[in-house]
Amino acid sequence: MAFTVSCSTLRQGFAAAALAASVCAASAAPTLIGDTVTATFTGNFNAAASALVVDGGAAEFTGANLTPLNIAGEFIDIGATSITLNLLNGYFNPQLITISDLDFLGESAVVVGFSLASSSISWLTAGMISFTSDSITIDVGTGEASGGRALINLVTRSTAVPEPGSLALVALALLAAGAAQRRSRSV
Repeated sequence: MAFTVSCSTLRQGFAAAALAASVCAASAAPTLIGDTVTATFTGNFNAAASALVVDGGAAEFTGANLTPLNIAGEFIDIGATSITLNLLNGYFNPQLITISDLDFLGESAVVVGFSLASSSISWLTAGMISFTSDSITIDVGTGEASGGRALINLVTRSTAVPEPGSLALVALALLAAGAAQRRSRSV
């Protein structure tokens, strides 16, 4: 009993396996939307940690749920991979604002850096911001009295591990490619 496979069948199988592997390997981009994050103030106005779910809409942290943000219009808004800090004039108390428990949903990721994308807070520089793999800390204790808004973009790195099913599809595609090449050499 002979087993024969045509080149067109192998090509079709290879194309299907490659497509399936790419679909299975693709995953959602990392996002903080839906994650529960914590904000803590330390300094002159210590505030107990306040944990809220990032909703992608209204600001997560305001004076209503985090005491040091007690002036109307001050807020911290968490986006998919960004943090917006809005401070008003007169905010000059030595403070560290730490946003922690940054557990990205979608594709698993960790914070590996940040960029101060824009800032109308004249005294805020990138040197006043630090990070760990799951937190970012902003030092607003400069003695300056001018406020404004700053956008901090988080730089992430994927920590996702390919699923065994995806690896099996890639292996199948490589086997099909090898068989097709062997077949074309023998003809």
